[in-house]
Amino acid sequence: MHIPPQSAPDRPAAGARKKRILIVEDDPISAQVLAKRIAMLGFDIVGIAEEADTALKLVRDGHPDLVLLDIRIPGEMDGIEACDVIQRRHHVPVILVTAFTQEEITTQAAEVNPYGLLFKPVDFSQLRVAVESALRKRAEEDLLDSAERFRSTFEQAAVGMCHFLPDGRFLRVNEQLCRILGYARDELGGLAIQDVVHPDDLEGATGPIPELLRGEIETFTTEKRLRRKDGSLLWALITLSPSWEASGRIAFITAVIQDITQSRRAAEEIRENEEALRKILHGIQAAILIIDPQTFTILDVNSIAETLVGRPGEDIVGRPCSDLGWQDKKGRDVTDCDRLLNTTLVNEEMRLKKPDGRIVPVVKTVIPAMSRGRHVFYEIVFDVSERKALERRLSIAQKLESVGELAAGVAHEINTPIQYIGDNLHYLQDAFADLRQVLDAALTVLSRPDVRAAAGQAAEGIDTARVAADLDFLEEEVPKSLAQSLEGVERVASIVRAMKKFSHPGGEEKTAVDLNKAVENTVLVARNEWKYVADVVTDLDPDLPQVHCLPGDFNQVILNVLINAAHAIGDALLDTPKKGTITIATKRDGDHALLSITDTGTGIPEKNRDKIFDPFFTTKEVGKGTGQGLAIVHDIVVEKHDGTIDVESEVGRGTTFTIRVPIGGNPETDRPRP
Repeated sequence: MHIPPQSAPDRPAAGARKKRILIVEDDPISAQVLAKRIAMLGFDIVGIAEEADTALKLVRDGHPDLVLLDIRIPGEMDGIEACDVIQRRHHVPVILVTAFTQEEITTQAAEVNPYGLLFKPVDFSQLRVAVESALRKRAEEDLLDSAERFRSTFEQAAVGMCHFLPDGRFLRVNEQLCRILGYARDELGGLAIQDVVHPDDLEGATGPIPELLRGEIETFTTEKRLRRKDGSLLWALITLSPSWEASGRIAFITAVIQDITQSRRAAEEIRENEEALRKILHGIQAAILIIDPQTFTILDVNSIAETLVGRPGEDIVGRPCSDLGWQDKKGRDVTDCDRLLNTTLVNEEMRLKKPDGRIVPVVKTVIPAMSRGRHVFYEIVFDVSERKALERRLSIAQKLESVGELAAGVAHEINTPIQYIGDNLHYLQDAFADLRQVLDAALTVLSRPDVRAAAGQAAEGIDTARVAADLDFLEEEVPKSLAQSLEGVERVASIVRAMKKFSHPGGEEKTAVDLNKAVENTVLVARNEWKYVADVVTDLDPDLPQVHCLPGDFNQVILNVLINAAHAIGDALLDTPKKGTITIATKRDGDHALLSITDTGTGIPEKNRDKIFDPFFTTKEVGKGTGQGLAIVHDIVVEKHDGTIDVESEVGRGTTFTIRVPIGGNPETDRPRP
C-alpha cells in the first residue's frame, strides 16, 4: 500500500439538490402568494395543504425539507398541534405563520419550539431570512447529530478505524486500531499508514489506491500485512474510501481495518490440509465421485475418476451413479443406487465396466459428508488391478506349491510299488524266457519216436495237456503281456516325473529351461483336458537353446493357452463325435524363442480381440470361466519376461497364440539336453 506524497487532483463538485417546501394555508390567495415567493427564492414546492390531515400526509409521502404552517387552519388539529407532530414525529423543521399578534398566541407557538414565526402579511425579505435561517439551522443540527453519531461509531467500533491524509499521515485513529497495532493514540498520530504496512505489500504508481485518489473508484477492499509496534505481523482486511471537500479535493481517506490473522491462518490451514489431502488422494490414485443423496446424480468427479471410468467429466456429471457400469465381485450388474451408496460400504470389492467393455477390479468406500453446505456422499474408489494381479500370481504360486508337494508325495508313494512291480515283471520276463528254453528242450526230446515209444501213455497225456493249455499261444502272448506291463509301468513313472517337473520346476529365479521338455510335460499333465476333444500335434525345434525364464510361470503360460485352445475346440465341436487339432510348435527367432499354439476352435470375434487379456473378461457362461487365464498369460509373458504375445484368429477357423520371449543366458552353451 503506497500513498503518493503529492496532493490529489481536483474532483468536480456535484450539483446540490433544491430544497423542497410544503405550504399549509387555508386561504388560497395567501397560499398562492407564498408559493410564488418560495419559487422566486429558488425552492421547490412539495404541495399546498389546507388542513392538518392533508399536511401530515404530504409530510409523510413528500419528505419536504421545511414546512410553512399557518397557525389557524380548519379541522380537529390547529397549526400549533400540527407543528408539534411534524417536528417530533417526522423531524421536519416548521416555520409558523399567523395573522395574530396576541401574546397568548406567540406564547403557545414558542412552546412547540418552531424554527421561526412570521406574521401576515409576510414580507418577502423576512420570508427569505426566515427560510434560509431555518434550513441552515437544521443543516447545522444534522451535521452536529451526524458528527456525534460518527464520533460514537468511530470510537466504539469493534474494528480498527482511522482517517489519514492523501500523503498517508494519520489524522485520527480509534482505540480499537491502537489495540490492534499496539500503539498509543499519540504515537500513531506521528506516523503514516506506510509506516505500519509491510514493505512488500506497498503498491507503486499503479493500482487501486492511485485510482482512488484520482476519483476513478469510490472504494476498494484489500488484504495487507501490518506491522505491530513490537515488530510482529498481522493480516488485515482494509477497506478504503475517500471523503471529498466541496472544492473537489480529497479531505481525508477513511480506512476500516479488521484483524483477520486467525481466520487467514485457519483458511491457510484449510488450504494446506486440502492440498495435502489432494496430493495424498492423487498419490494413492483415488477416484473421487460426489453423489447427491436425494437424486443419486453425480455432482462432481476428479481427474482420476475420469480415467478410471473411461469418460470425460462432462459425460459423467449429472448422470445417475448407476449408469457407470458397476458390477459386484462376481460380475453381476449392480443398478440399485441404494446398494451403491450404502454408507456401510468400506473397501467393498466391486468391478467397473468401461464403455469399451473392459472390466476393472476396484474397491469402494462411501463416506457421507458436507460439501458447500449440503449433504453429499463421497465415493472413494481404488483401481486394484495391480493388487489382483499380485494376488493371482500368489495364488498360482501357492497352487503350484501345493501340487508340487502332492506330486512329491504321490511320486514317493507310487515309486516303491511301481519299482517292485517293474522288478518282478522283469524277473518274470527273464524267468519265462528260461522256462521256455527248458520247455522247448523237453518237447524236442519228447518228439523223438524212441522217447515217445518208451513213454507210452505218458506221452499222450503230455500232448493232451499241451493242447489244453494252448502252449503255442502262451509262448507267443506271455512275452507280449510282460512287455506291455513293463511299458505301462514306465508310463506311470513318466507321468509322475512329468507332474513333478511341471508343478515343482524351481525357485523364483530365472533359470535355463528346455522349452521343448516343458511343452511335452505340460501336454502330458493336461491330457485329460484335451484328449476328448482334440489331438495334440507337436513340431518342436530340436536345436532350440534353453530359454532363461521362470519355469513354473512359463509352465503356467503353456497350460493356460493349451486349456483355452481345448475349450475353444470343445465349443466348436459341441455335440459332435469329431475331434479338433491343437498344434504346438517351437523355433528360434534370432535372440528370441517362439512358441505357437494353434487350435481349430471357434475363433475370436474382432470386437473381443483387444479385451481377451483384460482381467475378468470372458465370453463363457457364469461358472465356466473367470476371465483370468489369459490375463495371467499376458502378465507372465509381458511383465515378467519382457516378451510379447500376438493373436491371429478367424471366426469359425481357429486361433493362433504366438509367444515370443528372449532366450537370455548363453544361447551357444545352453543347448537342449538329449
